[in-house]
Amino acid sequence: MKRVTLTSALFLVFLNLYAQDHKISIGINGSLGGNKYFKETGFDYEYKTRLTTSLGIDFHYQFNHLFLGSGLGYGTQGYQLKYNYLIEDPGDPAIPRQSDLKVSYISIPVRFGIQLIHKNRLMFYPSVGLDLTIQTKCEENTVFEDNSEHKSKFLIQNLHQSQVIAQLDLGTGYQLSERCIIRVTPFIGKGLSVLDYKSMKTGQLSYGCRFGVYFIL
Repeated sequence: MKRVTLTSALFLVFLNLYAQDHKISIGINGSLGGNKYFKETGFDYEYKTRLTTSLGIDFHYQFNHLFLGSGLGYGTQGYQLKYNYLIEDPGDPAIPRQSDLKVSYISIPVRFGIQLIHKNRLMFYPSVGLDLTIQTKCEENTVFEDNSEHKSKFLIQNLHQSQVIAQLDLGTGYQLSERCIIRVTPFIGKGLSVLDYKSMKTGQLSYGCRFGVYFIL
């Protein structure tokens, strides 16, 4: 009987310690940011980046001061491309002047990080990881030299359907209550593959900030 009681007591202590040091949280977040694209040498054009946006659900599993994270998100990116052609007939309806591209995608992030600060409700937890993005929809409109505008596929036909992006997050948080945390996470990333395999030299540089509300289960 004493052994059973002792075993039960040790088991309850273990569960208590596990609950304190191992936490699962789920959150809703959105982000705003931008991309810098690097054109291939020899192409005469220029990029003007679009504002990037995303909305998603994140899951975090924390053990001691370390954590793993993943989730599922939906976002958009894109750019305006000016061709800068030297042409003899400025009103030629067959020559494009500029194209606007918008790409929608789902993203699957994987993160590994460490909680360095948790004091007076304030938190700091940097992390590194990878984002897999998979295209769901592409839209492209082109303005031609005669000022007409039409849907086109000048850029869409050269896009990779997926990308892998390495990312560094500088997560900060404020603990509103025992089970609710507000998080603000500046980030910077680098594409390990290019979005446009014909005209881009390397993967884009991405940057921005993520905002979220998380609940500890």
